[in-house]
Amino acid sequence: MKQIFRDLKNTFVTHWAVGSDRATAREYLTSNLIVIILLPISVELTLYLSLGDLYLFTDTSLAFTASQAIMLTYETTGGFSIWLLALVVFQIYITVPLICLDWRRLHDFGWSGWNVLWIWLLEIIPYVVWLVTLFMFLKKGDLGENKYGLPVNYDVSQNNNEEE
Repeated sequence: MKQIFRDLKNTFVTHWAVGSDRATAREYLTSNLIVIILLPISVELTLYLSLGDLYLFTDTSLAFTASQAIMLTYETTGGFSIWLLALVVFQIYITVPLICLDWRRLHDFGWSGWNVLWIWLLEIIPYVVWLVTLFMFLKKGDLGENKYGLPVNYDVSQNNNEEE
């Protein structure tokens, strides 16, 4: 459990806007799985808070992103809610660290971080995001030092010494 929290802290707090380091496969998968779980929950919660009683009578199954939630709320109520603005800010806060995480994961392979542009263009295609995530998780990073630095090593004894 400590490893999961360490990976999430590393992605969303410590290295949220850093693209000059390397990222492990476990950090990549942990962060992406948490985001896959959190984003639909945040969209549904925002729609519930924005629509109120109308939420029970509205089909929200097609709203997956903030822009879709905004359009659905505007079409249903004719207005804009502060909760929708909070959702947009939350999605931006999640997206920036994920771009940096992809960037750092590419550095682990020895690839340029600019390849993240191609990866995010590929992820626009439905279901390709799963293949890209699987590829980025399963591809082994360079074992030794590459031009982007030393590999990230989370040694158990090293972590115990840091906590003391």
